[in-house]
Amino acid sequence: MAALKETAPRPPEQSPRTAATTAVRQTRTRRRSEERRRAILAAAVQLFNEKGLRGTTLSDVGQAVGLSTNSICYYFRKKEDLAAACFIETISVIRAIVAEAGRETSSEARIRGLASGFARQLAREAEGGAQKLAGVYDLRALEGTQSKVVSSAYNDLFREVRALLLTADHPKPSRLINARAHLLISLVHSMRIWIGRYATNDYDLVAQHFCDVLIGGFIAPKASWPPVALAPVNWSFEEDATSSRDAFLRAATQTINDLGFSGASVDRISMRLQVTKGAFYHYNESKEGLFSECAARTFAILSDVQNEARSQSTGWNELGSAITYLVAYQLSERGPLLRATALSALPATDRAHMIDATNKLSERFVYPIVRGIADGSIRPVHPVVGSHLVSAMIYATTELPLWVRETHSDEAIELYAKPLLTGFLSELA
Repeated sequence: MAALKETAPRPPEQSPRTAATTAVRQTRTRRRSEERRRAILAAAVQLFNEKGLRGTTLSDVGQAVGLSTNSICYYFRKKEDLAAACFIETISVIRAIVAEAGRETSSEARIRGLASGFARQLAREAEGGAQKLAGVYDLRALEGTQSKVVSSAYNDLFREVRALLLTADHPKPSRLINARAHLLISLVHSMRIWIGRYATNDYDLVAQHFCDVLIGGFIAPKASWPPVALAPVNWSFEEDATSSRDAFLRAATQTINDLGFSGASVDRISMRLQVTKGAFYHYNESKEGLFSECAARTFAILSDVQNEARSQSTGWNELGSAITYLVAYQLSERGPLLRATALSALPATDRAHMIDATNKLSERFVYPIVRGIADGSIRPVHPVVGSHLVSAMIYATTELPLWVRETHSDEAIELYAKPLLTGFLSELA
């Protein structure tokens, strides 16, 4: 007699109605889970943009969406995982805009497509029709394996933006192409900082003015390159460029530019200077006080250079001399300036005042533009939009050596200031 084989009991068969009910429940659960994940990402982007990556905690994100930290960790185990997800999503959105622009047949049409596409994305965000993008300025504050993943994605984005500029005359990447690709992506991304002062139904018009300035430049036919050079400007705080005070200011500015206000710890600033933490507090009462001094230093440099340039004979020479001076300053031993986007991570009580001061300094570039349009040395352009592009380019200069190695001050003027002042496609057409 054959032995009976033991078999596992079969699960009871579900009726069609029960199976359908189970499927509906699973779908609802997945939908709720995805909705919650989207809410977490949206809250994180808002907080990262306001407080910086280093200044935001998972607890902050949890409070913003009404969840415990443990619940947030169910979706994102660490803050770095959450930050990486925000950055990857932002990069993916921009890459899609770049891909759409890349379908155009000329470099000019591609640039216009990129700017208009990004402006439409910002309009959808402002109207609540799209999730906000994370500021890419904090990418360097991300560490660990997540940093490698995000950096790789951003490098892909850079290469795709660079491809928009390749032509039959310039079919391969070069220092010139790399510099302009970084300038283009920096200027386009800077829109998210200032375009909010316009009505959303005007964003596309603003993008057109943006492209008019960028592609045509500022220079009028009667003016010439280079503009008159500005004489060296001396500041009292730089009388001894080797002093401990000046060294602390420059080291703190560089660290804040790299890691944001929250990430620029006393330990990191001290490590950059190769001094002890005790030495830091010997020269500084607090990190906050040092940051305020860094901001005041940057404001003084910008304002004094703008004032000195007003003695030039034309609006073109006033604008050009100030810009070329500041671009060279950024990569000199005396630089850099404190980047404007670092201010977003300041405590609320200080942030409003410093952002207001930064905006006023940016819009001071309106005056030479208007003057130059009146005297015929500058093309008729939108002066306010032009001033935003000028400021964004000056601040972005500090990152140029990351994309064009061993860039020195004079070369930065040719690679970065000249294309904005004389026309982005000059030497590429």
